Amino acid sequence: MEALRHSLKLASLSLLLMLALSFASAQSSTLVQPEVAKDQSPLQQFILGESVGVSLVTGNTSQTTTTGMNLIVGAGPRVSHRWAYPVDFILSFNGIPQPILQQDGQPNGGIDLLVFAIDPEFFLADGSRWGAYTTGGGGISFKRVVFMHPCSMCSNSYGSYATVASESSWQPAVDAGIGGTYRIHPDGIFQLFQETRYLYMFTPKGQFPGFNAAGTGLVLLTFGFRL
Repeated sequence: MEALRHSLKLASLSLLLMLALSFASAQSSTLVQPEVAKDQSPLQQFILGESVGVSLVTGNTSQTTTTGMNLIVGAGPRVSHRWAYPVDFILSFNGIPQPILQQDGQPNGGIDLLVFAIDPEFFLADGSRWGAYTTGGGGISFKRVVFMHPCSMCSNSYGSYATVASESSWQPAVDAGIGGTYRIHPDGIFQLFQETRYLYMFTPKGQFPGFNAAGTGLVLLTFGFRL
């Protein structure tokens, strides 16, 4: 979908920008003493990260939803060596299996998922190069199911398709995960990270024929940059 491609392009540009800044930080950090740089940097007390990855479906969700792509952006204060409290924005684009499309008599469709969550992080390790952390929390989520028909005269966020039916819902969501970090420069602030997170949204059942199970479960495998 065009919306997915547009979001991933923006995410890629942001990641490239963070990579360029990380190398600039690495070069400048060699001009000061490591202890002074760490003590004086206000960014050491702030968490900021962006990642993209794959959204894998679990349990009954696999009956109505296919594997998709996701974007996660998080920011918040780091209150101690062990604890940080970021707010995460999670966006996932998934498809609909052919049996469900055929049951509803539709040629195409998609599922958009949006989550705002407070996800405290506990740092298991935070060395000069390698680190590890756990994360978990909850918030509010939005799910939209869309069915579409090809349309040669249409041009919108879904490309050359016309929306013929849609249904959306707001509901609570919870998530939990674990991640690993690698600091690009031992005295710098920029890190590469990989995270595995389980997300569950308390979505209602019966939105459309075939959507007979409540709840939406995903495993998010992501890779990105963070401070």
